Amino acid sequence: MTIRIESVATNPGLAALVAQWRLDIFPQATRGYTLDTLTALILAPPAGPADTFVLFEDGQPVATAGLAGTDLASRLDLTPWLAGVIVLPAFQG
Repeated sequence: MTIRIESVATNPGLAALVAQWRLDIFPQATRGYTLDTLTALILAPPAGPADTFVLFEDGQPVATAGLAGTDLASRLDLTPWLAGVIVLPAFQG
């Protein structure tokens, strides 16, 4: 088994894949976003530090996670936050 992690910042072509996963898995959190809008937000987050990563197993994308600048208005001193963690069901466990 070969594992590798790629950053969306260095491989922007992964942004649409991550956006689709978020739309599929977090429909309430992404309500109102289109694939294009969410892809653009992943590529250019409104507040840093932020990046999104994709985990590959044997060349297949199987998981994602992101770093968000803030997530809790009362604790702006805590940064970055782990966000948007998705592991495809076949690879969970």
